[in-house]
Amino acid sequence: MRKKLLFVINNLHCGGAENSLISLLQQLDYTKYEVDLLLFQKEGFFLKNVPQEVRVLGPIEEFTYFDGTFAKVIIKAFFRLRFDIILTKFKFLSLKKIQNPAEREQRFWYYLKICLPKLKGNYDVAIGFLEKSPNYYIVDKVDAKRKMGFIRTDYEAMGMIQAIDEPYFEKLDYILANSPNAENSLKKLFPQFIPKIRTIENFFSPETLHAMTDEKVTIQKGELTLVSVGRLHPAKGYDLAVEACKIIKEKGIDIKWYIIGEGGERPELERLIQGNNVKGNFLLIGLKENPHPYIKLADLYVQTSRFEGKSRAIEEAKIHQKPILITNYPSASDQIQHLQNGYIVEMNANAIANGILHLHADNELKIKLISNLQNTLVDNQKQLNVLYDLID
Repeated sequence: MRKKLLFVINNLHCGGAENSLISLLQQLDYTKYEVDLLLFQKEGFFLKNVPQEVRVLGPIEEFTYFDGTFAKVIIKAFFRLRFDIILTKFKFLSLKKIQNPAEREQRFWYYLKICLPKLKGNYDVAIGFLEKSPNYYIVDKVDAKRKMGFIRTDYEAMGMIQAIDEPYFEKLDYILANSPNAENSLKKLFPQFIPKIRTIENFFSPETLHAMTDEKVTIQKGELTLVSVGRLHPAKGYDLAVEACKIIKEKGIDIKWYIIGEGGERPELERLIQGNNVKGNFLLIGLKENPHPYIKLADLYVQTSRFEGKSRAIEEAKIHQKPILITNYPSASDQIQHLQNGYIVEMNANAIANGILHLHADNELKIKLISNLQNTLVDNQKQLNVLYDLID
């Protein structure tokens, strides 16, 4: 008899976790497993890529109450006699003063879970595929013989509250990091859970990624064209990127730096762009369901992060054999070996600017990096075997 698996994630928008999940689902052995996928919101670019063998559950109605305006939510909840929703909506507003969105989501779950019904059915294994809410959901609302949850970031750097996660980690059979650095961070902060911490790195489908570059997009290329992918968040270091862009522009170079992503830091970044006189050079083009054609058209892929778990965007740039420059955040060496498959610079604007200019001008180095990337193999089977061992 096939084992019954449940995967839980917020949605299938074009993010690293979502892309990894789809790649995993496309490679699972469905002769051994019956698979359900629960989406809090049944939407996203990758929804069409879910294999037909997977039963998609959701959306969860209660989540829709927190997307609309305050008045509409209150009226809708009132006429449906959902007074629990009304109370939770007020609590949601009170938490907006918390600046760290990760902490805000953690604390909100305490109120949100009261509104959510338990998921019908029983599973052999339930897997939260993203930190915070998906993991909390499988602990509080799912009946499963075994439960495991992913933490896809550097936990310490994200500023999450350990005391909130500890009781949930206690109830998980396995806590899954997506890089050795992220695993070490978890072991440092949660030594009591070391026996259940494992690493399963991201899953990739190179064929799918290469096919996605065929989509036609139009960008204005400059003498130097850069692309970065990631949410507009202080962790991504885009403030440093704006300043680096200014330094490069002041050297008389026509630079176009495209930032693909959206987030709460947009107003601050727009202010910095205006203040540094790079409005036509540093371009916030928003969230793109398919960023891969932009990566293909760029001269370099650049990641100016302050911290990462294991960046899927970097791995995808490697698969596209694009010269890559990143900052020296704690887990940088998990993905890039300096001067072998990419270029690592210190975490300041001058180092970023000088590194970009050096890498762009050094054709011999670019050819070496591209050649080394061509020899990089994507080994999903190793990660699949780790997952199968934990499931079985």
